[in-house]
Amino acid sequence: MVQGLKLFLISILLSVLGFANIIIPATVSGVIQDAGGNVATSGTVEFDISPASSSIHYYVPGVATVVPLSTVCGITSTGTLVSMVGGINTSNPCTVWGNDMIAPANTTYTVVFSPGGVQTSSVSQEVIIGQAYNLNNPVFAPQAQLIPQYNTIVTAPLQGNIVPSANNLFTLGNAQSWYSSAFINVLHINTCIGAGCGTGGSGGSGMTWTGTCSSTPVYAALSACTYGGSSYITPVLTTGVLPPNSPWQVMALQGSVGPTGAAGTPGSTGATGPTGATGANGTNGTPIVWLGSFSSAPSSPAVDNAYYDTTLKKSLVWNGTVWNQMAQDGSAGPNSVSTSTTTAMNGMIKGNGTNLLTGTAGTDYITPSTGTFSSPVLAPSFSAGASTNAINALGGGNGDSWDEGSCTGVVPTANVDLMCADSVTHKFLYSCNGSSLSTTPCGGGGGGSAVWPPSFSGLTFTPGPGSVTSGTTVTTSCSGGAPYISCDGTTVIAGATGCSVTSTKTLYGECAGSGYNYSSTGSYTVASLSNLGNATIETTSDYVTNYLTGSTFVAGATGTYSGTAHVYCGNSSGTVLLGVYATSGGSPSGQALLASSGNITCNPTAGWQTASISVAVTSGATYFLGLNASNAGVVVYYTSGGNGYYGSFTWTGALPSTAPTMTSDGNLYSEYVSQP
Repeated sequence: MVQGLKLFLISILLSVLGFANIIIPATVSGVIQDAGGNVATSGTVEFDISPASSSIHYYVPGVATVVPLSTVCGITSTGTLVSMVGGINTSNPCTVWGNDMIAPANTTYTVVFSPGGVQTSSVSQEVIIGQAYNLNNPVFAPQAQLIPQYNTIVTAPLQGNIVPSANNLFTLGNAQSWYSSAFINVLHINTCIGAGCGTGGSGGSGMTWTGTCSSTPVYAALSACTYGGSSYITPVLTTGVLPPNSPWQVMALQGSVGPTGAAGTPGSTGATGPTGATGANGTNGTPIVWLGSFSSAPSSPAVDNAYYDTTLKKSLVWNGTVWNQMAQDGSAGPNSVSTSTTTAMNGMIKGNGTNLLTGTAGTDYITPSTGTFSSPVLAPSFSAGASTNAINALGGGNGDSWDEGSCTGVVPTANVDLMCADSVTHKFLYSCNGSSLSTTPCGGGGGGSAVWPPSFSGLTFTPGPGSVTSGTTVTTSCSGGAPYISCDGTTVIAGATGCSVTSTKTLYGECAGSGYNYSSTGSYTVASLSNLGNATIETTSDYVTNYLTGSTFVAGATGTYSGTAHVYCGNSSGTVLLGVYATSGGSPSGQALLASSGNITCNPTAGWQTASISVAVTSGATYFLGLNASNAGVVVYYTSGGNGYYGSFTWTGALPSTAPTMTSDGNLYSEYVSQP
């Protein structure tokens, strides 16, 4: 009915405009494109009259022309339309009778596009009016306005009934497109079937609509009702029978459910929801209960019981299943002295100021029989020779390794030779027969008639004081005694052990032997090591979260970098580790990690970030500086033209002890190790 209303209005408009006086078909133009948007070079465009029915005879009044239900035009090589009469006829245009010329009125065209012989679209409801029509500017039948809240179709006001110009002329809907509901006061249906129907005879009997079908009422002939979604009519008096049983006949059958429509466009992402409430505090942990020291694990421990194992030298805590280590004893430090060195330590004193001539072994000075020397302060065991004077070793501090107390306050005494270990200079100072303290040993007899101690050995530093490469080991030797050395001015170790010099410092040495004692110092400076790596800021970024990535570099000198690891990183907050690996044949694959930096903290803004690192290198050797990051947002920077490698390694918080299988990528990364 909606379509009939539209077309009825169109026919009225056309009559008012007076186009009916021009009785010629319309020339159809336009440029046709294929499905890809390209200009078509062949094919057809078909114009099908709607509604199409074999029972309707369409014609053009005034010219006695029968209008075909379908008109086909051809597509030229330039995409334009021409006549198909007798084949493609490029000299004649495509012509179609306009809907304003066709009777019965209220028709439209369905236009079927088939460029290249392939149907791409079918457009219905097009209205061709006038002498020319362009498919690139189509005209469609007016749309009725549907107001859902009132379930009403609104059209322009009508001054009278809508009456077809002849019987059996129009159809409301069709077998494929049904109206959902009809609200009619009195519905009259012509049930006449046969040759006499639709010829203008008298109308048939009216149908009585009763609503929903029921088995209770008595239905008069031509009663109609709805049942199960379909509508039925009975031609005879009926009672106690429901459709679709006889004598009920189908008027309108319920249609099947249409196909699911295309999915709509996803809506925009909603706003972030409010922050959830803070969760409850977690359960407090249980305290550790200390059981004490045992030679083996206690039986039937409770969770969080802990003890010290005197056999394993470890502190352990019970987790309910196994004992977990909390701490363990440290190994013996480098300054402990074994019994094999006690011979060289003979004559060492506690430093309590006891007269060496009258002191008691094991109480006032340590003898070899004690094994390990807890207070290895070097002092002579000697004979006074011709001297009849008391020779006192002064000091204090209970025998700290080098710091025997200040010599301040020592009072020189006539006829007495004194010596003390000075905590400031770390040397022995002497007062000879009441003289002021100095580093010059005294002569015998209190008056300097003989040299005391009776012999004197020089102390030698190897290599000698001066400038050395970082990491150089300096040892001491004596020409007649046991050499000792202090790397930090406090702790004394055997001279053969030596001190590793990595920064400018003064080393302290001492010779200890029978009858003498001598100390000396040596000042050293460290030759600067050039940077190992690339200190240039490169511009190409790379993510290294799941990789060990970096470049190889050749050391320019032998020494130890007790310095700083530098990485140029950015883009996101996170942590990067820099490791120095050995190489084989220039490749780090499977080679050992020599040193790892501390955590290098990167920021969203790119820049040099640092952490401490210590590693010994050999001049001319090749080393790989590998990088690994804590998260995917952190990037490091590189350029081409280097000796870069990468291998798979996922962040664990520590670098692998050996490098994974590495692949060369020829990159040069912004990374280096420097010496302060």
